[in-house]
Amino acid sequence: MLLQLRRLGIYQAPGPTIQPSWRYLPHCLAAALLLRLGLHMFSDFISYPDELHNYLEQGHRLAFGYGIITWDWHWGARSYLLPAIIAALLLPFKWLGIDHPAYYVPFVEAFFCVVSLLIPWGLYHFTRHQYGETAGRIALLLGVVNFYLLAFAAKTLTETVTGAVLAAALGMAGRPFIRGDAGAWLFGIMLGAIACLRYLYLPVAGILWLIVALAMPTRWTLRSIEGGGCWRFSPTACLTTSPGAGRSTPSICTCCGTSPHLKISIGERMCLCTRSGCCSSRPAASC
Repeated sequence: MLLQLRRLGIYQAPGPTIQPSWRYLPHCLAAALLLRLGLHMFSDFISYPDELHNYLEQGHRLAFGYGIITWDWHWGARSYLLPAIIAALLLPFKWLGIDHPAYYVPFVEAFFCVVSLLIPWGLYHFTRHQYGETAGRIALLLGVVNFYLLAFAAKTLTETVTGAVLAAALGMAGRPFIRGDAGAWLFGIMLGAIACLRYLYLPVAGILWLIVALAMPTRWTLRSIEGGGCWRFSPTACLTTSPGAGRSTPSICTCCGTSPHLKISIGERMCLCTRSGCCSSRPAASC
């Protein structure tokens, strides 16, 4: 069966050398970043409750030591990988004594906008490898101006991050770098990150790995498995039980007086008393 799949030729590994990338690729990525920053720095909308209470809030809690713990984290339903990344971004604000969303939320949004550039980059390189330079440029331009990619670029959601990592993995598959041991390791690490961020995407990561592995030698396959397996030893990927979940944590946000648990469960409008990330259980006097 594997031999039959290999003969289909769905994917061909890139050669040791390829033509240089389009000289306007950096300009397109810079334009994509400006579009994303312009949209998210001058507008503020909530697409899903998860971006606040299940990711931004949990990253704030890890960095600053206090915050709301939703039921997802009480029961270990999510990975701490994305909140840990957000917490790392917020640590400088903690050290500087800056604990207000008006300052740290734009920084987090800008970081995720930069991460989202992996999507047009990956679309260009993968499509170029598979279908030629012209198709690659069209895919790049579509990735730059697509409204949904712009609208969700700064959202602290696993879907946006896994989409960017998946596109980057596809782009890597069109570059000669993937042929070496380092490329195999990095490819495996990226697919492992997708599975750790959201385990529902494990079949997608597995199918992509199988397609690429069939075009590579056995040594590459083993190295990529080693790269993906390193997440087994990552505390942020394995830890799903919330630190401090047994402590008495306020279920009512003292900043705005609403209950995110109740709001999410009955589908009412969420707290919008300040910018994104307001419900951090801070003293009411600071609001």
